[in-house]
Parts: sequence; C-alpha cells; structure tokens
Amino acid sequence: MGWKVIARYEVGISHQKLDLPCQDFADFRILDDVIIGAVADGAGSAKYSDIGAKLAVEVVLEYLTEFSQLFQKRIQKRREHPNFTKSPQAVSLGLILRSPSSGAKNPRSP
Repeated sequence: MGWKVIARYEVGISHQKLDLPCQDFADFRILDDVIIGAVADGAGSAKYSDIGAKLAVEVVLEYLTEFSQLFQKRIQKRREHPNFTKSPQAVSLGLILRSPSSGAKNPRSP
C-alpha cells in the first residue's frame, strides 16, 4: 500500500501584513508501513519562533525514526529466536521440564 501524506502550513494574514515569516512547521517520515508526523505552532511573540518550530519538528522526527529502527531490530531478533515459532504451551513445558526444582524429569537428560 502506498501512503499519501500532506504536511502543510501557511503564513497567516496578520503575519503577511507585518512581513513576518510563517512561524509554524510540519513534516513527516514514512518508515516502511508506518507514518510518523510532527507539528509545531511557533510562539508568535518570540523572535525566532519560526526556527524553533522547525527545529522542534526535526528533532522529534529524528528521535522517533531512531526509536522505530531500534524497535524493529529488537522485533527481528525475537523472531530469530528458536522459541519464537513455538506455541506458548510448548515453551512453558520446556521451561518446567528444565527447571531443577520442578521435580519433573527432563526427557533429554539421562
């Protein structure tokens, strides 16, 4: 499935009259089957709020992108684990049979 995303912001009428820049910012990232987005409403009374809004969005998107990549790596590692394909009951039984305090004999032990 292809994603279609729009991130839009516009200079308001009062900012146009005063020749001020747009102080809002929005952006997004498409990461495989996930879309992450961020928006920032710049503080109109602050001198560099346009820069702050853009910086805030870029930092958040960078952080979420890195987090998503690390999360995907952890999921992949778990999928590669031999017990991942076993049912929860089989894993539980295996743990019980290996437990020295269970009293049950491990069929793999002599």
